[in-house]
Amino acid sequence: MFHVEEMPLSAAEKQRRYRERLKENAELYEDYLQKERNRWQERKQSGKLKQISDMTKREQRQKRRRWKEQQRKCREKKLAFDETTPPPTPVGPTPGPSRQAVEGRKVRRRKLAQLHYRLKRAQQDVHRSRRQAERFKKRWQRAIQKQSESVIGQCMETPRSKTRRLLRTACTSSVRKTLIFHHALVDQMKARYQETVEERHKQMYSRLVCGNILKRYRFQRLAQQSLGFSAKRWKLRNTEQLTRKKYKSVAVLCSNAVSEFFERDDVSRITSGKKQTVTFKKQKKQKRFLNDTLKNLYEKFMAENSSIKLSFTVFCRLKPFWVCKASLTDRETCLCKLHENLQFLATQMKDIKALATDNL
Repeated sequence: MFHVEEMPLSAAEKQRRYRERLKENAELYEDYLQKERNRWQERKQSGKLKQISDMTKREQRQKRRRWKEQQRKCREKKLAFDETTPPPTPVGPTPGPSRQAVEGRKVRRRKLAQLHYRLKRAQQDVHRSRRQAERFKKRWQRAIQKQSESVIGQCMETPRSKTRRLLRTACTSSVRKTLIFHHALVDQMKARYQETVEERHKQMYSRLVCGNILKRYRFQRLAQQSLGFSAKRWKLRNTEQLTRKKYKSVAVLCSNAVSEFFERDDVSRITSGKKQTVTFKKQKKQKRFLNDTLKNLYEKFMAENSSIKLSFTVFCRLKPFWVCKASLTDRETCLCKLHENLQFLATQMKDIKALATDNL
């Protein structure tokens, strides 16, 4: 005899046998169901298990779609099982459906029919609204295009074509109104031009009227007679520029004089070192050290240039960047105790107001 080995059980088969053993014992099965209920409540409270009412619209649609698919598969399995399983032996007359079930099916069919009718009407209304919106949108686009074409056509019309169209299509009242407007505008411009006294304003009026359009239609002489312009205005219309005179500040006018003053040898001394240079805005210059304080140099400059009115602040701002005050590293004098004590004495005497300055 041959010994046939049993195939190992799958996890699903083991779980199914475990549940069958639990169902045999009522107490164990009740404990198992209670644990599952508690586990379901914990998952619900922690947020791992979401109710369909807590989901978004999209998640609800996806969830219901999965339910429908599962229900369809379940029906297919049940139908396949019923087809393969032989029907039970009838014992007696098969009872028909109850009256409540028949009435329930009728109500269900009636409600489904009403819903289908409402859905069809809603789809028709949506289709009708879309067609109406497209029709109005097309009308609006055609109106905008027609208006833009008319505006472009009016802008491209010449004065001669406008006059021809007015004489061909307009009535007597519109022609009279246009002529009155023309004469009123000419009289107003002539009166304003005669009242103007300043030459600048007269140039503005002449530049406004003396253009190429009147020259093209040879209305120069008529414009001169109607508006009171002279022939000289037509000749000077391209040469005269209504430019405003630019204001130049004192700093701009005195910058060259101040720069030349600071570069004098009696005001500053030039350095001889190769590395004693300074660069500002890509401009490299040799350093120059001041021989005196800026206050004394300002007084010296104002004494030499009495006609210039310049403040001390502007004088310091106009100082060239390569002219600077010597630092301790640039000093060529000694730093002995005797000389430093003398400077300290001068500083202290200035503090107690015994001297006016501490400059040795």
